[in-house]
Amino acid sequence: MTITNYGVPGAGFSSLQGKSLQQQVDEAGVFDIYILWASTNDYTGNRKVGSYTDYTEFDGYDQEKLTTQAGGINYCIKKIYEINPHATIYFFTSSKAFNEKGGYDPFYAQGMVQYVEMQKKICELHGIPVLDQFILGGYNLYNKDLYYRDPIQMNALGYKKLGELQVSFLAFP
Repeated sequence: MTITNYGVPGAGFSSLQGKSLQQQVDEAGVFDIYILWASTNDYTGNRKVGSYTDYTEFDGYDQEKLTTQAGGINYCIKKIYEINPHATIYFFTSSKAFNEKGGYDPFYAQGMVQYVEMQKKICELHGIPVLDQFILGGYNLYNKDLYYRDPIQMNALGYKKLGELQVSFLAFP
C-alpha cells in the first residue's frame, strides 16, 4: 500500500482559501481510495458555506459557486470521479476549534457546525461515507489543553486520538 498526502497548510475547499483542495485534487493522480478531510480554514477564513447544490447538476455547474465550501467539496468529488470512476471516496468532517465559541459549540447559530452539517449533506447526496470528527472526536473545553497545542491545531496526543477514530471508521465505514 502506498499513501500519498496532498495536504497543504491553510487550504480549504473554497477556491479563495489558500491552495484550495480544488487545486490539490486537480494535481492528484489516479488512486483507488481518496479521503477528503475538511479543514477549519473555510470557517476561520469566513468563506461562505453555500448550498449542497453549489457546483452540481442542480445549478448547471456554476463556477461562481466554487468560492463556497459546498461548491468546492462538490467540485472535488466530481473531479475525483472524472479521474477514476471506480474510486472509493471517504470524507472526514472538520474537527473542533477553540478560537471562539462558534468553533466548538454545536448549537451556536453562526458556528462551524453549519460547515460540518453542509459537509455531511453533500456526502449524503453523493453516497459518500462520512466521519463526523466534530462530534465523535470527543474534544471539548475540559480536555482541549490535553489535545490541542493552540486553539486550532492539535498536538501529537490529539492527532493520535483522532487517528484511532479514523482507522476505526475506515475499517468499518
